[in-house]
Amino acid sequence: MNLTPIHQRWLRALSLEWVHAVQPDSSAFRSTLQACTTASSILSMKPGGGHDPADLKLADMDAVITAYGDARKLDRTPYSYGVRTALRRHFFGLLDFGRGEGLLDDLSPRFAGNAHHAIPRVEQDEDEAAKAIPEFVIQQLDAHLASFGHADPRFPRSGLSVDDLAWMLQTAYYTVMRDTGRRPREF
Repeated sequence: MNLTPIHQRWLRALSLEWVHAVQPDSSAFRSTLQACTTASSILSMKPGGGHDPADLKLADMDAVITAYGDARKLDRTPYSYGVRTALRRHFFGLLDFGRGEGLLDDLSPRFAGNAHHAIPRVEQDEDEAAKAIPEFVIQQLDAHLASFGHADPRFPRSGLSVDDLAWMLQTAYYTVMRDTGRRPREF
């Protein structure tokens, strides 16, 4: 267990106490360590390096939450929304543990979670959404678009003519799916 990436003594001691008391599984430990490492890096940039827990303010927590919202993998792609919210949840859980156990009596009450500390969802751009259907599949479907609905006369038409069925499949099921990037069960 390597807690050296956590620069602030109070945060490192809290993490160590949490590990001994909770005995988390490896996944919870890694997530909490990542949350603490990120918070520690942000707090290190403030005057005093975040070493005095009594000096921490709401703005410092805002900066930590912003860092969770902007968290990225080693290849610089953003973490998923679930991972980013898990970082916030694990950090808040650690602070709640410390307060509950009386380990953070010196921590400023202003350095706490607030209702505005939500992690924003990153909206997929239109180009990313279209990747629900791989390009080679789109090319194959485009090549056979005229045959949609005409291939098997036994296909259930629910009262539709063959031409209406073909139009429905070409438009609703393929063009909409291709243009929006949605999978068939999503629309």
